[in-house]
Amino acid sequence: MPKYRKGRGKLVRKKHRNFEHPYQIIHFLSSTREAEYKPFRDIAKQYLDGSIEPGVRLRKNAIQHIAFNDPKKLIPHVIHELDHKIGGGIVSGVATIVHEGAHLLGLDLLSDAIFGVQPPQEQSEASQFASYLVAQTYKPISERPLNLLGKFTRLPKYDKDNVSVWKNNSTGELTVSCRGTKLNFKDIGADIALFFGKTDMKDANLDTVMNSVERDFPGDKYSVSGHSLGSAYIWGEQDDHANNWDNVYLFNAPSSPLQSDSVVESQANDSQYQYFLNHGDVASANLTYFMNENTLENNVHFGEYQYGPISAHSIHRWYPETFALDDAKLKIKANQPKTYEGLEDLQPDSAMNQDTEETRQAGLS
Repeated sequence: MPKYRKGRGKLVRKKHRNFEHPYQIIHFLSSTREAEYKPFRDIAKQYLDGSIEPGVRLRKNAIQHIAFNDPKKLIPHVIHELDHKIGGGIVSGVATIVHEGAHLLGLDLLSDAIFGVQPPQEQSEASQFASYLVAQTYKPISERPLNLLGKFTRLPKYDKDNVSVWKNNSTGELTVSCRGTKLNFKDIGADIALFFGKTDMKDANLDTVMNSVERDFPGDKYSVSGHSLGSAYIWGEQDDHANNWDNVYLFNAPSSPLQSDSVVESQANDSQYQYFLNHGDVASANLTYFMNENTLENNVHFGEYQYGPISAHSIHRWYPETFALDDAKLKIKANQPKTYEGLEDLQPDSAMNQDTEETRQAGLS
């Protein structure tokens, strides 16, 4: 008799699935909880004691890693194996265990959410611009550029310590950008509150700016972009302002296991948000766990894996280095004195070099 699992109000015939591309393995290892991972440990231990023979040849140290290590710590090994096309390691072991688990236990060891993960794809230009606007918002107000890339103009009247508003010179659309944590008491205190379970994160600056923009541009939709703690503040403004939002870009959005699961799940799967995450970023790991298959397929862009947690959480990973170089060139060009082509070939006319009453009075003779 075929196995069944619970569906949405009905029984659905059980699917035995395996990983379809490498990033699904990375996502699984980065987001799995111990209860879900335990069957992997159990089967790996049986491989080690010889009670089960794996279907493919596996290295003993790879099986030991799967059996006894934290799954998140396996990810760098997986990346190394994939980069160097090494067989018989953790990648092969995890995939083999999925097959064995379905065969031996009659159950699917992976959540359906795993199979919505897309392999790394080219990031949209609009989201690259959005991240670059946030990066500029990390600067003190006095150092934020007035013009960016020849495409965006900052509107200084809305500037706050952690918020800026930018106008697209071509379309006229506005983008409100909200930076993440800097080393000050306010930001660090907010991070601590978030870590210990606070979900209703509010920021007076962001609320004030959004109110001002909506007052000054009644009926106009505007985009929103936030990084890290800034993303949490954007979540906090949803009830009051979401009807006026167009695109919402959230980079390295944070979450904590101590937060309400229902709240995090709702935030993670709200279709109005576009998420930009990195599997090496521990700050976002809890959020990715609650993302369903539809969200992972349509609303999440995973960046190339970063080994260092600081690098994985950086806003600078979401836009190309050429943006900063282009801005530097535009700044140099703007500061150069004006030159006029052709002046070196200009010939004096008959009126030049004459000593007249007018030139003597003007002190030019």
